[in-house]
Amino acid sequence: MALLEQADGSLVSRSQGKRLVMGLERFEAVTFDFTGVSHMQQGFADEVFRVWRAAHPGIQIDVAHANESVQRTLARIGFAG
Repeated sequence: MALLEQADGSLVSRSQGKRLVMGLERFEAVTFDFTGVSHMQQGFADEVFRVWRAAHPGIQIDVAHANESVQRTLARIGFAG
């Protein structure tokens, strides 16, 4: 499980997303825990949940504790879980 909490409660940049997923290709399943994350920008979501996911289709990706704002961002980039 990857705990995503940030000091200010937001995940904003594509580069943050790239750093987060480094090395996760070693796992068969990854759960991203959004506890404490109040906001996620589309660049971060796109990098993790579209680009990285497309490059690693055999890895199961799950989301835990996403608030309504985070869920809307995930839905905008087409992540259904």
